[in-house]
Amino acid sequence: MVEEFVYHDSLVHSTTQCSPDISRRHDITRAATQNVDNQNDVEVKNFHFILYNTCILPIFLYDSECWAVTKRNVLKIDTLDQWCLRKLL
Repeated sequence: MVEEFVYHDSLVHSTTQCSPDISRRHDITRAATQNVDNQNDVEVKNFHFILYNTCILPIFLYDSECWAVTKRNVLKIDTLDQWCLRKLL
């Protein structure tokens, strides 16, 4: 018996809570956002937002329709979204 395992890129925890999976995806998303070059050119910034919407955001939201989120989880999700957008600006 294990406490947690990754199945179809989702972290399944023995407590059946989604918080461990949200934390795992939070870390992966932050790492992906930090790998994006930050340049001041307007065209590059537009590319960064396209990249955010097509690549970075789906990393975090993959399989999120199965999450039973709490208020604390919603706050963590919103905080990550705002952090990513500030990082790209």
